Amino acid sequence: MANFCENCGSPLKNDNKFCPNCGAPVKSNDSADSSEPAMPPASSAGDKSSIGPVVGAAATATTGTLRTEPAPEKPQDIPPANYNRPKDFAQGGTGSKYEPDDDLRSMFLRFDNRLNRKRYIKRSLALMGIAIILIIIAGIIATLTKIAPETAGLVISCVLLIPAYSLMIRRLHDLNRPAWWCILSIIQVVLSLFFKKPSFMLTLIGGVLGLLNFVLGIYLLFFKGTDGPNQYGPDPLEGQN
Repeated sequence: MANFCENCGSPLKNDNKFCPNCGAPVKSNDSADSSEPAMPPASSAGDKSSIGPVVGAAATATTGTLRTEPAPEKPQDIPPANYNRPKDFAQGGTGSKYEPDDDLRSMFLRFDNRLNRKRYIKRSLALMGIAIILIIIAGIIATLTKIAPETAGLVISCVLLIPAYSLMIRRLHDLNRPAWWCILSIIQVVLSLFFKKPSFMLTLIGGVLGLLNFVLGIYLLFFKGTDGPNQYGPDPLEGQN
């Protein structure tokens, strides 16, 4: 309760309801602070109509704030422009189909691409025929000009070695074998051409090399080449003779 009367200013006691001097009613402290706005009553637990929109809006705002954009999908791996598949080989390794030889130079003076059994046998026989003709011609020239037959034979052998090894290397490629397999044949040829009177050791080495080269010749003549493309080129059976 107030300590003084608001009407006349006389002192008051706590239990006075009226001023003892002027008789004016005394206002209590509970009603004095009436200017403070009253809070709205709390809604019951069952009444969700008033809080539903607010909670929904808050939840939407929160969800929108925390939502993250999905990570972009990783693009598919695109092969580079110079990508080559194992089958995409031809002469020089640049195509997908076999390119057959179309002239004498590509038939006998070429070391890339492959050569199947049939072409190898036909061209080897043709080369043997050329060798026989050259030997006859060289013999006639040696008789007329008194040139040593050994010199004529050496010249003919050197001329025919390049096309012979061209056929051998390409046949090895058809079997998916490297070109260095013909190194034993080269050693035997060198021994036979430049050592006319070899020692016992060289003769023994020549005999062993001759046996190995005979086995290699059988392998080149009778074994089938690789089916389909290999590391040296497409299958020669795809082309024409």
